[in-house]
Amino acid sequence: FVNTVDMYTQYGDLRVEKIVADNGKPLQGVEFGIYLCSPGPGMQSNYTLVDTMITNRNGVAVYEHLALPGWGQYYAVKELSAPEGYKISNTGYVRVDLVADSMVTVDGNGDAEGNAFANDVIRGNMALKKVDISTGANLEGAVFTIYSDAACTEVVGTMTTKRAGDADSKRVIEGKDGLIPGTYYVKETTAPKGYLLPENPKVYPVVVRPGV
Repeated sequence: FVNTVDMYTQYGDLRVEKIVADNGKPLQGVEFGIYLCSPGPGMQSNYTLVDTMITNRNGVAVYEHLALPGWGQYYAVKELSAPEGYKISNTGYVRVDLVADSMVTVDGNGDAEGNAFANDVIRGNMALKKVDISTGANLEGAVFTIYSDAACTEVVGTMTTKRAGDADSKRVIEGKDGLIPGTYYVKETTAPKGYLLPENPKVYPVVVRPGV
């Protein structure tokens, strides 16, 4: 008689979580490619695109019922695109050790801790100029405070005009080049030397766009 072995395909699920690097909030609309990696010549590997998946409003993408790879093969995920205003993560191919009948969370740090992939925001900038209303002379030393809310209670940072009367938000937040895109509210909170603030300084809404 002939011994036979029943062979069947096993399947597993994989999960990717995507967040914004600055605040840890979920990031929707990030596309990942799922690749099957096979040994190539020398130390190289061949990556074949199997399918793609996109993160939902919770920053999560799940791919179910993925066949376990063959001997010597494994899966990897790679970020393909990010939403407008965000940089693509530079993690490259991240290996996935798929497990039969289980959900595996792909790690954004390339280790076994299950960390989410993080995307950096493409920051923007605002600029202003302060002059004497009568003479047009540039005014140095005026301080403008940037708020995140229209009621001007949540301070983001301050800008101080230079000798040419100009100021910008590039160094408002320490260690960051500019502001996260969105709507901010700006008002003068300290007048230049020899000048007085109006009793009720005007609040200016400013929209900061990515890369501007």
